[in-house]
Order: sequence, then structure tokens, then C-alpha cells
Amino acid sequence: MGEYLQEAVLPVQYDNYVFDLYGTLVDIHTEEDFPKLWEKLALFFGYYGAIYEPKELQKRYAALVSDCERALKKTLEEDRHYTHEASPEIEIGEVFEKLYQEKGIVADKTLAIHTGQFFRALSTDYVRLYPGTQQMLASLKKWTKSISVIECPAHFYRI
Repeated sequence: MGEYLQEAVLPVQYDNYVFDLYGTLVDIHTEEDFPKLWEKLALFFGYYGAIYEPKELQKRYAALVSDCERALKKTLEEDRHYTHEASPEIEIGEVFEKLYQEKGIVADKTLAIHTGQFFRALSTDYVRLYPGTQQMLASLKKWTKSISVIECPAHFYRI
């Protein structure tokens, strides 16, 4: 990506620019198959009374994610305005809430969010800017352009 982000070739005719954070500006790699991740996550769930064996938690997580993705796809396809996004994002917090519920624990939204953050911290292999990202954003800022960055549907940042 960086080799294409020379200051001279950036389009300056627009006043507002919107970027998706992950996969566009930031290269992130996560690995969800590490056994240690599931051991630590099962321990975290246990702190709140939701007792899982690591492999059980991994299996239930995968099944719930798959269920949520199917449901989201069905919902989106019924929407006549749907543009067939390649990888629509599910609300992962709902998966964590359901995992607690399956063990008889009522998890509020805050606990679900914190569980998701812990999961992401455990599963993140690396996070780095794509080459040229800083220079491109600096150029747009220098030209006093409005820059917005979207992390996911629920998070929106202005630079």
C-alpha cells in the first residue's frame, strides 16, 4: 500500500476522507488457535463464575460466532439496501454475553466488552501501520482535509 501513497498522487479534490482502520490503515494479525489463549480466556470466564474447559470454550465460541454470522448474513440479505460486504462484522460482545449465559451468568454489556478486549489482547499477534500511512495522513492534514477513521460500526474517530 505504501508505495502508492506518494504525496503527489493523493487526490486533493475532496474535503472529507473516511478510512476503515483495520485492513486499510493498520495491518493487524490475530491468531485464535493458540491453546494458551483459550486457557487464559477460560480462566477469565471462571473469575466471573462461568466455568469452561479451554477446548469447550473454544468450540462454543466458534459455534456462536458461526451462528451470529449466519444470522447477520440472513438479515443483511433481506435488506434491499445491502451492498454485499465481503466480511460483515458481527457484534462480538453478543457472543461473549451468550457464553456467560450458557453457564448461568448474567453478563452486562461492560463485562462482555471487557471480555472481548481481553480476548483481542490475547489473540493479537501484531498491529502495525501499513507503509506510507503516516505520510498520507500528514499530507491530508497539511491540506486541511477532514479525516475520519472507522474502526467498526460502533466506533468512529475524527483526526
